[in-house]
Amino acid sequence: SPVHFTDVRDDSVGGDSNGDGSATSPAPNWWFGVSVENGGSATLDHARIRYGGRSDYANLRKFGPTGTLILRNSLLQHSSGIGLQINTTTTPQTVEDTTAENNRIGIQVDNASGALAFTRNTLRNNAQSGLVINGAAALTVTQHSITGNTQHGIVLNSVSGPLDVSGNTVTGNGAYGLVISGLGITTGIAGNSFANNTIGGVLLDPNASGSVIPLSNTFAGAVHLAGGLMSVANAWNALRPYHLNGGVNVAAGVTLTIPAGTVLKAQSDTLLLVNGTLLVNGTTGSPVHFTDVRDDSVGGDS
Repeated sequence: SPVHFTDVRDDSVGGDSNGDGSATSPAPNWWFGVSVENGGSATLDHARIRYGGRSDYANLRKFGPTGTLILRNSLLQHSSGIGLQINTTTTPQTVEDTTAENNRIGIQVDNASGALAFTRNTLRNNAQSGLVINGAAALTVTQHSITGNTQHGIVLNSVSGPLDVSGNTVTGNGAYGLVISGLGITTGIAGNSFANNTIGGVLLDPNASGSVIPLSNTFAGAVHLAGGLMSVANAWNALRPYHLNGGVNVAAGVTLTIPAGTVLKAQSDTLLLVNGTLLVNGTTGSPVHFTDVRDDSVGGDS
């Protein structure tokens, strides 16, 4: 016996309560949604929230530093904006066993310094990405199914502090399974499947290019590197080949370190431009390769 929050025109629950027969149908962007403001707290169990997102709101939003949201066993559907948005929080927030589907973005976090615990959620068929984190200091994302989103599965932008992204199945998305930008992540990503996404498994921006994606994460081919400015020091690793998708500029005063055994394969018309310092630490037995993306003689058919 769930609790429903929906468009007045939605006859699928509560019947034809507006008495217009089949003259109207529910649609995204009809109402704003449910917003839990600064200082407010909410616990929602078996809630169904549909057809919100007006004026770029979310079906469900937790906004402001204080107060706690606990969301369990719920469904967030058909928002013209975000299914669930957590914004500027300093307190713990919990989301478990919840599905966000057919929204613009499934779940989005902006500037959260409190602990975020996301477990066993399903994020599917959203018009952009499944899970987008824009600034978080303590993040757990485990045992998710993230599939069928038009852009990426998971986006981690400027995530710092304790991180556990593990046991997730992130497949069948329109671009990449995992995108990391802003800050590199060296621990905490393990045991995920990023396989069978349309462009590739993992994309790193230049400032996050030192991220470590252990071999316990499964996907075919290389780690892809986006073009742009590298403004902080990075150290790459030789776990997988890299594909250079665009020109990378190592800024003045910045050091890029590349260890023995690393393979960098470049797409056409790309450039590794060094205005800072490049340290290439190959050895006789384990050189560093810079080559054409079509060169299968090193790094395999990546």
